[in-house]
Parts: sequence; structure tokens; C-alpha cells
Amino acid sequence: MNSVIEDCEQPIKEIMGLCGAASVSIGVVHEGNSIYKASFGLRDIENELPANSSTLYCIASLSKSFLSAAVGILVSRGVLDWREPLKMYLPDFDPVGDPNIARHANLIDVLCHATGLAQHDVLHIGPRGTNIADRRDLVRILNGLPTANEHGARFRRYWLYNNDVTALAAEIIEKKSTKHYGEFLRENIFEPLGMRRTFASGRQEDENSAHPYARLSDGTMTRLHPTSFLAETATASIHCGLRSSVEDMLIWGQSILARWKWEDAKSEDKSNMDDPPNDLQEISTILSDFYPQPANDRHQNLCAYCLGWLKVVLPSSNVGLLSFNKETKLSGADHRLILGEHSPPLQVIMHNGKVTGYNSIVMMFPETDSVIVVLSSGGTDGDPSDWIGRILTQALFDLKPRVDFVVAAKDEAELSRQWFKTRILAPLEKDRTEQTGKVDFPDYIGTYTNAELATTIYIEYTQDAPAVRFNDQISSSYPLAHHCGDTYSFLPKTRDEWLKDCMLEYFDHRMGLLRFRRESDGVISGVLWQWHYREEASWFARQPS
Repeated sequence: MNSVIEDCEQPIKEIMGLCGAASVSIGVVHEGNSIYKASFGLRDIENELPANSSTLYCIASLSKSFLSAAVGILVSRGVLDWREPLKMYLPDFDPVGDPNIARHANLIDVLCHATGLAQHDVLHIGPRGTNIADRRDLVRILNGLPTANEHGARFRRYWLYNNDVTALAAEIIEKKSTKHYGEFLRENIFEPLGMRRTFASGRQEDENSAHPYARLSDGTMTRLHPTSFLAETATASIHCGLRSSVEDMLIWGQSILARWKWEDAKSEDKSNMDDPPNDLQEISTILSDFYPQPANDRHQNLCAYCLGWLKVVLPSSNVGLLSFNKETKLSGADHRLILGEHSPPLQVIMHNGKVTGYNSIVMMFPETDSVIVVLSSGGTDGDPSDWIGRILTQALFDLKPRVDFVVAAKDEAELSRQWFKTRILAPLEKDRTEQTGKVDFPDYIGTYTNAELATTIYIEYTQDAPAVRFNDQISSSYPLAHHCGDTYSFLPKTRDEWLKDCMLEYFDHRMGLLRFRRESDGVISGVLWQWHYREEASWFARQPS
């Protein structure tokens, strides 16, 4: 079996090159035994330091699986209830757009993304990767978010993946356990499972850490410096901020599978007196099929979002549902990349992760006690962890017919390099032609506030140039350029700038436009900002000077 996995090393290296990965660390467990660990590339390019299986990576959205596990532990102790309305734990939680959310939304809704609250990452993460809204602002922001679309209320009717809403669970954990979230994880999960290389904040980061990188248009790798969005006080630190290693994530996957099997056996035979394999709790609930995700393919096998995990039965086009090989999905090419079309059904419990400079994937196969972990830094032109995870799955289970994921990665990389031009610059230029006219920037200088969203926009001169700043965070200051009429843009002008300035969350041109309103007397009264392309623009009223 080892040789089968080792045969994957050449395509893995090719995918690293295609995607622009600086380093990749991989681990495979099969039939309960560790059969492969390998790392490729440099965790620290400047000092030419290689990665290994103990290297720390930001695991991004894989952090959510620890969040659901922490809730499960408190549920088992009778401290929390999966179905108790959130408002019982957080009395101030009261989204104004839909009273049913306050009345009925519970921890399951939060962790399976069923609240219907708008996606709103840029209300937390500003330009240059700046944390512009601390965790203490979370409930206020959620209360002011849109809750409906043109079809009506979204609560429990539309699956809307929402990073920041999941952080509500951490607020509840801290309130009911009287411990800081990171401390709770360390005492109840990391230490009991022997996960010595997993941390809930960057404070414990040591020398053996993979740095975040981006590959620029000239092929050079540049180290990224997101300023604060994963800081301990940031909301993103909860749902995307954990750091871990391949060795620890293999422990995590094995522990989840072992506990799940034990709980299922216990439910079938109440007299079963076998000791539990670990102290995790409620895994059967966590891995339940809470939100169906129908696949758009001929197989129509089971796919459902659980609580911080995705369950898929192969063959299915939904293996890439959460991946960041987005151009492949948008082009429909994922239907040509289905694993095991001519092989027996195979269940996988998985999740992908992506933050600035990192990609990750964990895949668990309960039928064979198998776990695949791929952590990577870099990955500008596609999601290397996703491609490599699929390659290893295909090899490990000898799935037929063979899919050439190197070709798929090449196509994704080419499309990704064109993305900024086609999705940002082209529509921006089209919009620019709608209105022209020279304006005086001093007209706009001032402070603009939306109290419901707990967000303030500052328009000012910085180093004698127009700039925007969010929530008084100096590091979020970003140049403003006149777009048309009374509209200004704070979008980067090139993809390289977009990468270097950690602007991952600004993926639609409308999200970077500020449309000021000029009244009949010539005075600017406020600004409209469409902070997510799916939502209507929000009004920020100008404050008296």
C-alpha cells in the first residue's frame, strides 16, 4: 500500500507547482495504521527551511470541527442543549430581520449554516487582512444582518455557509464553561487526545511553522503579512484560526472515527460495556445528516452537511463542494472529475479549509478506518490540498476510472490567473462608463456610520492621498480612487496587489465600491456600501463633524 501512495508523489509535486504552493505536508492512515507521511517544499522560503509532519499550518475552516466537538462535550454534561434557542444563552441575540431566528435558531442551525443570516466576512476582515470587528461586536453585527432574499425568509430554508455565525457557539461555550474558548479546547480536547501541536491562537506559534505565501504574476513567491484577522480577539480566530500539524490532524481524524463507531455500537447494544476510545462526546449527533446537499450528477448519492463536517458518498461531484478550486466548479468541469464512477460506493466525512496563504483538507473513511490529511501554504492558483486529497483517495482505494487531476489543476490554475481580470477589472470598467465627471474629494471627507451593523467608515487623506478606513483600525486604511460620479473604489488595481494586500474576502467588484449620496444642496449625506454581492447595499449616514 505504501508504494501505491508513494507513486502519487510526482503528481503531487506537479500540482504544487501548478497551484503555487510553498509547502505541503501529507499524512495517510489506512485500516487504523499510519502508512504514509511526507512533506514537500519550504515552510520558510527566506531561510530555506523544509516542512515536516510536525510543521504548524493554519487549518482554516477545519477549525469548525473542533467547535462542534466542544459543544458536544458540554451537551453531554447537561450544560448545553443542541435544540435550545440561542437566545436562552445569549439574551441580546435578536436579528431584526426575522424574529423567528431569535425564537427558534439553535446550536444545530449555527453549526450547519441554516440561520439564513447574510454572509458578511468583510464586516470583520478589512483591507490588508485587518481585524475590524472584535468578537465583542459579533452579536450586534449579526442582529443587523439581512435575513431574506427575493424568495422570502432564509431561516432553515436556504443553506448559506456563514463563517462568522458559527462563532456564536464559542461565545456560548465561554459563557457556560467560564473558560476562554482556547483554554477549553486545550483542557478538553487537545491534551486528552495527545494533540501537542494544535493551538487555538497564534501566541503558541513556534519556529516550525509554515508561513503564508502568494505567487505573483512574475512567478516569485512573496510572504504575506495579514495584520490581525486571526488575532485572539478576532471572530475569525474561532472559525478559521486554529493551527495544527499533520501528525495532530491524523490523531483528530482517528479519534472522531473511533468515537463515532463506539457510539453507534453503544446505541445498538445498550449492554455493551466496552470502554469508550476517548472522551469526545455526541459524535453521532455531530455527524448526522442535518442539511442535504443534492449533487448535480447522475449518481445522486447521499451528500449532507453535518456540524462542521461534510458527508459524501462516492461517486459524487460534491467532493469538491467546499473546495477552493472555484473556477473548476463554476465552469462545470467538476462533473468530469468524479471519483470512482465505476467503483463501489464509498462514504467519506470531510471538510476543506482556506484562509489567506493556506489551504487544508481532512478526509475520513469510516468503512476502512482511513484518514487523509493535506495541509499546504501558498496555493495562489488553485487549492493544492483539495487536488492532492483527491489523488490520494483515488490511489488508496484504487478507484476507477482514473481521473487525471494534474490536468484539472492546470486548467484551474490558468482560469485562476485570469480571475481578477474577468471578475473584478472587467465589470469595474463597465460600471465606470455609466457616469463620468470630475468631483472634489474634500466633499467626501468625514465619518459614516451604520449603527445596526456596528460599522463605521472613515474617509480621509492619508499621506496626502484619498483613503478609506474601517472602525478606526489604522491598518485597514486603503487608497481610494475615483470611479465615476460620486462613487469611489478601494479595490486593488492588479491581482498582485490583491494577493499581497490580503484581500481574499473582496471577490466581487461591487464589494469595493462606495457610492456617496449628494443632496440637492450639494452636501454629501451618506454612502451606500454593498459589502456582499448577494445583499442590498447598506446605508452609512454621515456624522456631524
